[in-house]
Amino acid sequence: LAATGKPVALTEYGPISWDKHVVYASDPFDFNILLQDIKNDLTKTVWFLEWSLAWDMTDHLNAKDLLEDPIMINRRDISF
Repeated sequence: LAATGKPVALTEYGPISWDKHVVYASDPFDFNILLQDIKNDLTKTVWFLEWSLAWDMTDHLNAKDLLEDPIMINRRDISF
């Protein structure tokens, strides 16, 4: 996909368990894992979409570290 020159995104991302069509949040996920994966293996990724509700970033570990890492551009960093 990256070879097409088009932007690459990581969508539908979130810690999850699936049991008989019932979706629920698993144990707290460490967002440092996602950060390292982006830095090491997903280097062409231009954005990611994190789930909300039961998978809300604030319910898991190191979300602040992920969002404050220098490789991240957040809404506050963009002038509209």
